[in-house]
Amino acid sequence: APESLQEIFFSQASDEQLQYVSPLAKYEIENIDATIGFWAETNTKGLSRVDPARQGLASAARKPLFEIFMNRAASGALKWTGTLFPTAASAQDAEMSLRAYEDFVFSAGKLDLDDPVAAWQEVEKQQAAAKDYLEGVSELRFQAANGTDLTVNVEGMKWINCCGRENFPDGEVFTGPNLKAADGGVNGFVRYSFPAVHGGREVHDVELTFEKGKVVDFKASKGEAFL
Repeated sequence: APESLQEIFFSQASDEQLQYVSPLAKYEIENIDATIGFWAETNTKGLSRVDPARQGLASAARKPLFEIFMNRAASGALKWTGTLFPTAASAQDAEMSLRAYEDFVFSAGKLDLDDPVAAWQEVEKQQAAAKDYLEGVSELRFQAANGTDLTVNVEGMKWINCCGRENFPDGEVFTGPNLKAADGGVNGFVRYSFPAVHGGREVHDVELTFEKGKVVDFKASKGEAFL
């Protein structure tokens, strides 16, 4: 999927074309058994001049495909994994040479070790303790010196131990908020200390205010319209 075609698509397509969902893409997501993804962007900010409203139109139209993917993955009907292939663009974002960035990525995947599989199994074992502890927690509160003060209701939610089976590399223990809770699941304020690079754009100094599980206010010093 050449990135250069995306910029042409978003700049030239009609609203009808932006919202068109290929039946082939839908059939693929509904029927494939497994998918292996390689993230290898050659320009991480290639869509910075695109009208964000047009990106939003296309993204909303393809939401059903994403939901099918997530539901099939959750049920075990679809297996997936994805990894990053080091490119000059990503190395530049990381302020590294390509060689140094390659070493960074490969070592993050523990591929420089004699037995990477055993190393990831050890990560799984270590994170199991965190997962077991968190499954007994009903509420989390995040506070930081930058003003972040966010309360998340996780009562009854399932925690997942991520150890390189889907995202690769990995190393997180995660869950989602209980959006059915009386308090809506998420309340408070969060300010991000690093830029978000997504969808061919970069957003700086993201601030989000949550009330009862919904974002009621947002701000960014760069890329606010896209946010």
